[in-house]
Amino acid sequence: MVPRVAGSNPVYHPAAIAQSVERILGKDEVTSSILVGSSGGCMNLNEVNENETVEVTEVDATYQERLSALGFIEGCEVCPLRKNDTTMLVSIRDCRYAIGKEVAECIHVKRL
Repeated sequence: MVPRVAGSNPVYHPAAIAQSVERILGKDEVTSSILVGSSGGCMNLNEVNENETVEVTEVDATYQERLSALGFIEGCEVCPLRKNDTTMLVSIRDCRYAIGKEVAECIHVKRL
């Protein structure tokens, strides 16, 4: 079921969409639950491997002001250096920042 907020459009989370596809087609027909967008593999920063440099495509409004002040703007390159269950250390513009997984989910990127 798609989560709804009164007076707003439905929010579609990639994991929810993948689960719906598995339910409709059956798990045997689905080779992966990871969705790859047609625009060059857009994903959030949490989904990027350590030491993989990617390009920021968008930052959600929730953290946009704070993250843009740190340099997380459209077109800049970012590289997760270390990841654990709650935080990740990222390199951006010759600086290193520790950010929470919740914040990393708001940073949309694409592979170079």
